[in-house]
Amino acid sequence: MFLPSVTRLAAGKNRLSSPPAHQAGDDWDKYGCEDPRVTKMDGKYYIFYTALSRYPFTADGIKVGVAVTRDFKTVEKHQVTTFNSKAMAMFPSALTVNTPRYLPPILTAAVQNRFGFF
Repeated sequence: MFLPSVTRLAAGKNRLSSPPAHQAGDDWDKYGCEDPRVTKMDGKYYIFYTALSRYPFTADGIKVGVAVTRDFKTVEKHQVTTFNSKAMAMFPSALTVNTPRYLPPILTAAVQNRFGFF
């Protein structure tokens, strides 16, 4: 039996959100939502994660997803990439030429186009 992963909100010592703040379930992340990276911007939390759509895991089943929420109770999910990718994060302000970059340029462009940031 395979149990997909969930993301829970930690709110103090030994307190986790119930139900989960975010969980796998769409075709593109039905086998996992791993390695979340959270950025708060303009009153919203953007949780980028590695989305797993195939089991056993293969390169073509690894994508990036984002869950967007204001309160960790209502969550809107989107698939960000359609190709093999993972470990995406978002910076709360525009990147400049001197800002250290952790994302390949194509992923930065994908987020700009999808959500109109930067």
